[in-house]
Amino acid sequence: MSTDRSTPADIIIHVVANFKAGLLPRNSSREILASFSRYPHVTCRIDDCQDPGGTPASVDRALETSAQIVVAAGGDGTVSSVADLLVGKNVELGVLPLGTFNNFAKDLGIPLDLDRAVDTVCAGMTTPIDLGEVNGRYFINNVSLGAYPKVVQLRDRLRKFIGKWPAMIPAILFVLLRMPWFRVHMEWNGHRTRRFVPLLFVGNNPYETTWPEVGRRQGIGKGVLWLMFFKKLGFFSVMRDALPALSGRIWKAEDLEVLETTELTVRSSRHRLTVALDGETFRQHTPLIFRSHHAALKVRVPSRDEYAEDLK
Repeated sequence: MSTDRSTPADIIIHVVANFKAGLLPRNSSREILASFSRYPHVTCRIDDCQDPGGTPASVDRALETSAQIVVAAGGDGTVSSVADLLVGKNVELGVLPLGTFNNFAKDLGIPLDLDRAVDTVCAGMTTPIDLGEVNGRYFINNVSLGAYPKVVQLRDRLRKFIGKWPAMIPAILFVLLRMPWFRVHMEWNGHRTRRFVPLLFVGNNPYETTWPEVGRRQGIGKGVLWLMFFKKLGFFSVMRDALPALSGRIWKAEDLEVLETTELTVRSSRHRLTVALDGETFRQHTPLIFRSHHAALKVRVPSRDEYAEDLK
């Protein structure tokens, strides 16, 4: 993966922020502006887009004002929404990780500390990354079908009463008791198979399945989709693997089949399927057509000097 250091004399940075991301509120507009003010050549503007519907308008304002870098400040859902709108645009993506897990930032080595993340945006390097796509919607991490989207939907209904992550426990238990199974017909690279599964996982590039890097990606530039689904239909094997799968850690399940492809078609007797895309649920018409887009987006990452310092 090639990288270029890019620190123009004067740059305009537009921040699309979701301050509701994560377990607890982290950082404010004032703190973010103060951090960027350490760079005199940077002009920074912030839009508070706690309502997801405000993200497209905010990105449009960034493009209209010729921002060179559009920064997504929030969790993976916020980063994914902004990335989806930047494909094909002559602009770079920056990330300020304000979410709970921040998997995308971790996979790219972007610091979780605010000042160091701002340093990455203003004085780091630019690298191209792959994006996945399903029916015209781009994703940075992964897409799940079946049981996991149902967990996310129920969690989101309960979160206003008990909080986002405490709501995961009753959501998982409920779905375990009413495990949804669905029949799919999958096609990839000339191969075809029919499966009766409770869950299907499509990742943007391969995920590690061995300790200690389990659940991480070593890079997002291989140009492939990474597909996982259950190999066995036995009740006990599925139930044994259901808990890690429903908690979003599907790669820790044992009886799973893994394959890589650049395109995948998923057909179903249902006209629409609910998918969990980077942690947010969407309804999509079938068939679901997945594609990998190699080097589709430029992202700001730490400089080599920063990587070397972290290794000391």
